[in-house]
Amino acid sequence: MKFCPQCGKPVDPDKQFCTSCGRSLIPDRKTTVSPETVPAPDYPKAAVPSMTKGRKLAIAAVIVIILIIAAGTLLFLPELNRSGVTQPSSTQMLPGPTTETPPATFVIPRETEPWKVPPSGVWVHIRYLGSWNATYGMPGALQTTENSGERYFEIPNAAGKIELAAGKLDSSASHPLVVEIVKDGIILKNGSTMDAGGQVLLSAEVGGMPPALTRTTAALTGTDTTIPVLTITPVTTSSAGRTPAPITTALICPSDLRACGANCTDLLTDNTNCGDCGISCPAGKFCLGGTCTVTCSADQTSCPDGCFNINTHARHCGSCDTACPNGLICFMGRCDSPATPMPVPQ
Repeated sequence: MKFCPQCGKPVDPDKQFCTSCGRSLIPDRKTTVSPETVPAPDYPKAAVPSMTKGRKLAIAAVIVIILIIAAGTLLFLPELNRSGVTQPSSTQMLPGPTTETPPATFVIPRETEPWKVPPSGVWVHIRYLGSWNATYGMPGALQTTENSGERYFEIPNAAGKIELAAGKLDSSASHPLVVEIVKDGIILKNGSTMDAGGQVLLSAEVGGMPPALTRTTAALTGTDTTIPVLTITPVTTSSAGRTPAPITTALICPSDLRACGANCTDLLTDNTNCGDCGISCPAGKFCLGGTCTVTCSADQTSCPDGCFNINTHARHCGSCDTACPNGLICFMGRCDSPATPMPVPQ
């Protein structure tokens, strides 16, 4: 059996309200009074007898505590707002769905086993515990990526200058952003930053083929002179501590010829390279217009588009590619009038 803290009447233990005065018997955890004597506001109450002096003092103490808490909240609320802490509104104290606090901008990913440095090729290496973005590659073929943690990215067919720009995507200054340009397992350039939102810019020469050499022309003799194959003396790279293999330049031929092996050849007429390098015409045929054809007969002449009798052919009159004007015929290798049985006097 328990008793009502309001009127003192006995009440069944399983009751939540006093059957005499309507007082709530649910304990209020905000007060220091015994759980069975905590009042619940906003419920209708019946007329009750006058309270004793001790009960009045307890209620007064509760009111004083509530006033102190309210005054402290009013004093410290502006300071909390200035420090960036979001205070819940009065409506958030009511029961119902709660709003989750958005996560901080800096997210620490799960650390994994460090990557192994690739033993060959040109790579860029980026390492940071948080999120980052980077732009890397040769100046004419840059690539952009956004990631986190430690990553290696290969630059296929790398030659000349390699550029790398990487930056943090958060405001953390607790962990370093480390970037490197690596070739064949050796670091060519590296850099790092601890700044919040910091960036690192790198560039390095990774070698490659030298610029193509131009062909010179001997104007006085009217012949083309091709620069011979050159061998570049190996140079020791101090930063890498390695000696690259000798590099040779490609054979440069005139525009109407093709480099086949160590020679410049005409693919339209070369019997050993007819139409393409390494295609040879069999016996009894020759290369004509890049195609292996049969040998012309004794009364015909080989022209780029076939075998013709240059004494009578209007398109090859007297020689290949010499066409007669409209209205004339080819007679004995000369363009004549069709009504004249004999060659036109010259």
